[in-house]
Amino acid sequence: MNLPQLIASFDDAALAVLANKGLLRRAHRDVQAGKVIIETFTDNEAGLVVADYKVSIPVEGSAGATCDCPAEGVCFHILAAIIALREIKAPKDSGAKTARAFVRSLPEKALRKFAGADWSGAGVLADNAPNFRFCDEGANCAVTISQPAASVTFIGAGGLKQALYKGPKSRKRLLVTSAALALRDLAGIARKTPVPVAAAFDDFTHIRAALARALTQATNGAAKLASERLFDLAISTRIQKMPRLTGQLLLLSRQAEWAAEEHISYDEATFLALLSQTYALTIALEHSDANPDLTGVFRREYHPAPPLKLLFLGADKWQTDTGVRGLTLFGYDPDNIRFYTATMARAAGMDPGFTPEQAYRTPIWGVGEAEALIGHWVSFKTPSVSADFQLSVSQNMGAELDGTIRLPADLKTLEGSIDDWAIINRTTAGVGLRHAAQAHPFLMAPSGAGEVVFDDFSQTWGWPVFDKNGVALNLSVAPKYGAAMRRLAEHPVKRTRLLVIVQRRGLEKTIKPVAAFFQSRTDPRHVNLSFDKMPAAGKAGKIWTRVMQHTPPAPDLADSPAHFARETLYALSEIAGGFGYDKLDAICKQAEARNLLSLAQSLSQIKNALDCSQILRAAYLCAMLMV
Repeated sequence: MNLPQLIASFDDAALAVLANKGLLRRAHRDVQAGKVIIETFTDNEAGLVVADYKVSIPVEGSAGATCDCPAEGVCFHILAAIIALREIKAPKDSGAKTARAFVRSLPEKALRKFAGADWSGAGVLADNAPNFRFCDEGANCAVTISQPAASVTFIGAGGLKQALYKGPKSRKRLLVTSAALALRDLAGIARKTPVPVAAAFDDFTHIRAALARALTQATNGAAKLASERLFDLAISTRIQKMPRLTGQLLLLSRQAEWAAEEHISYDEATFLALLSQTYALTIALEHSDANPDLTGVFRREYHPAPPLKLLFLGADKWQTDTGVRGLTLFGYDPDNIRFYTATMARAAGMDPGFTPEQAYRTPIWGVGEAEALIGHWVSFKTPSVSADFQLSVSQNMGAELDGTIRLPADLKTLEGSIDDWAIINRTTAGVGLRHAAQAHPFLMAPSGAGEVVFDDFSQTWGWPVFDKNGVALNLSVAPKYGAAMRRLAEHPVKRTRLLVIVQRRGLEKTIKPVAAFFQSRTDPRHVNLSFDKMPAAGKAGKIWTRVMQHTPPAPDLADSPAHFARETLYALSEIAGGFGYDKLDAICKQAEARNLLSLAQSLSQIKNALDCSQILRAAYLCAMLMV
């Protein structure tokens, strides 16, 4: 690709990546005002005068462009020069490729040569698919990387060196290569020379030392150093077979970056809790490095299982902060009192035409659309199931429809309906580090409910529902589902069964309603909150609901273990920064008074020998109290 063809590939979106939209607007004004004089423009170079400053652009394009003005980096004079040059019609290249096609056609040898010593790290980072978002802009392709925060724009058929980059300067080669590899992975292009991975990795000492240093650095004004070191550890090939640890380190790197930027999202207690959980994970991996609950998995493996008969109770659509979106179906096995799930999902930038709504109306297992399965029994003669009870969606598995749910008879006799919220709390508390990150489904049988209210702090709608003992759990949904939640609350709750999923997000636990089964004798029906229109309750039902509705007693948050744990985390963060050491005695006594003896002992050990590793041990106990 010669210089005129490369210049023609620079649209405004690509130029905004080079600098910012403000400089781009100023550059357009200078071009319109006639302040750009083109002196030379050949296949290999261009020379211009922009507002009395000389601009030179070599065949490499913007990567080697220079201007003799005092501004550093890409100034608006360079932007104006490119805008003026691209208005000169470049000769057509009949074989021109889009950026995606060009990156996919590159020989791996060229990628390795460009990456150099960063090849291994780029491969590990590219394996973390949710870290990337892709967007085609004409012939160009923009790749946004969430951690570290950066963007790479591949320009038409320009090479890797011509890619526009915005992010940490020292990471350019690494991140451009990882973006190219991620694009190729989406196209199913296998790597001929995979990243070398050690057969075993049992030296976690240096990782724990880095975590302890990160705590000191984040609390003493050196969070940027912590962010870079944690990121380097995350892409280390020695821990590539441990995606859970890689993900934790990437998350910590982002948190440390927020600390360095004094970002509003940074919270000292959350950072310390995540540090402590990662520290504990390295200890657990030393003793059990083959346990998938601890190591995590890149790809789920499915194995043949005995025949199954499942009642499909609901479907949930979801999207993560990193752009992964999907649909999950929930099937219930009453014989073993167990839920099975089936998920159809796509990573950020993958298959732009895929939506959860489309998947909901797509045939599955050869028995009909996913939508048509809800409320039906499905028998599987040859099911393929993963270790965490996920059903394969890519195989037929001998599936057959085996009847429709009978409301209200089937739900009344269905084993596993929960009317005591203590069961939910016990199940989702997990067992230390083995607590699963996935959602836990439950079929709730409420005895009462309160009023639906909007929480300004969390920006969610909440609805308290009560068990047979009068204990309340708060169900919550995003603002767009508020109307459906309010309409759901109008129905007599005692004649309703609710399919909910309990999820952990960081240190918080949320309970999201997925589907509702109304057991009215005159009009029994089931509704998926994500997809179906919630029916209005009858007049009698609304009156009954208003009469029976009651407000849960306000919890004494200041006296809860979770509140005490969070306040202790803030105090420990201060101590790590060299302040608040005099608070330890009082905190120890409070822990003893609450019968939190393990925490009290751990805090006492900090008094005896102040070091970051001991602070992390105490912080881990606090984090467990918040789950």
